[in-house]
Amino acid sequence: MKRLIYILFLVLLALPLHAQQSFHARVVDAETGEALPFVNVYQASGKGCVTNLEGDFTISAGAEDSLRFSFVGYKTCRWKAGEMPRVVRMQPSALSIAGVTVL
Repeated sequence: MKRLIYILFLVLLALPLHAQQSFHARVVDAETGEALPFVNVYQASGKGCVTNLEGDFTISAGAEDSLRFSFVGYKTCRWKAGEMPRVVRMQPSALSIAGVTVL
């Protein structure tokens, strides 16, 4: 009886660990299709990663976890890990500067 309770306890303890999955995708520019290296990909929990030179990344998350993608010059976007496409397309930020003064 003790052995059965012990096994049941171990199985229940391992269930939350099984909920984490590994997600892999590529981040590209939405207009040109070029890979974006060094894009920040992170979760609300604080875990995160950075894309490699080909724009690829792998992150461990739950299917319902929200992933946030940010990169200088691009609009920040969010995806649920379970709904994220294999290729994440980031939109360039439409910011223009009228002029620059150098002293």
